[in-house]
Amino acid sequence: HMLERIKKYVEKIEQSWKKKVILAKLSDRDLKLIADIRSQKITYLSETRLASINSTCSSIEDANLAGMFIEAGCALGGSAVLIASTKNSERPLFIYDVFEMIPPPTDKDPQDVHERYQTIVKGKSAGIGGDKYYGYVENLYDVVQSNLNNFGLNCQKQLITP
Repeated sequence: HMLERIKKYVEKIEQSWKKKVILAKLSDRDLKLIADIRSQKITYLSETRLASINSTCSSIEDANLAGMFIEAGCALGGSAVLIASTKNSERPLFIYDVFEMIPPPTDKDPQDVHERYQTIVKGKSAGIGGDKYYGYVENLYDVVQSNLNNFGLNCQKQLITP
């Protein structure tokens, strides 16, 4: 048991170190954007995961690689805001979601997915920071569009298609 506790402690230190390294590479503008997205409670992603998305998108833009960005499953649009704010305005961003209650799992999905789905359909899922779970929100498409607009993103001009 002592060895397992030591291993978990070392993993926590390693995760903390990785987080510091990832965040240290970001500009003040990017750090503020990530903080704003999280404070608006429009993402389930951690600061580190958002930083990783930002870094990946920035690297693609810096390398001037051709192509588009696609987000499949946007929830409230937090990572879409991040990608749209990071990408070149000429690069398309396509945002896909059912924009309503998620479809039921299939027999090919593992048991935990079935259990999570039951929690959701019974109305027992909590949203970010105690807010309403996004799957229960009416007009989720409009909410995502509003979240993009609230961050100063113009979907037409910046080739963003939710």
